[in-house]
Amino acid sequence: MSAEIAVLDEIYGRCWAISVNFPDTGPRMASARTVIGRIKGEAVKRGLTPKEIDELAEEIASLRQYLSEIMSDYPETKGEFMPQIKAISYLLEPVSK
Repeated sequence: MSAEIAVLDEIYGRCWAISVNFPDTGPRMASARTVIGRIKGEAVKRGLTPKEIDELAEEIASLRQYLSEIMSDYPETKGEFMPQIKAISYLLEPVSK
């Protein structure tokens, strides 16, 4: 669980950086920071409920799609967006047994 929280911290921080470097993304990044920050706080205190896990998964999947769409239109964003997309993908990948 600590690895996942560390990745959430990274995603949260990158949302700040992206909103500063690409001001047009500010409202979307603020929305993601709100959800991630709240759920990350709950994860530290206790385990997450299935509803919270679903909410987080939906938020970061939506964020990944948003960043991918921008990156396809503006390839120069790849250097900043790809690390975020990879971190999100890490959290959304199914656990292999």
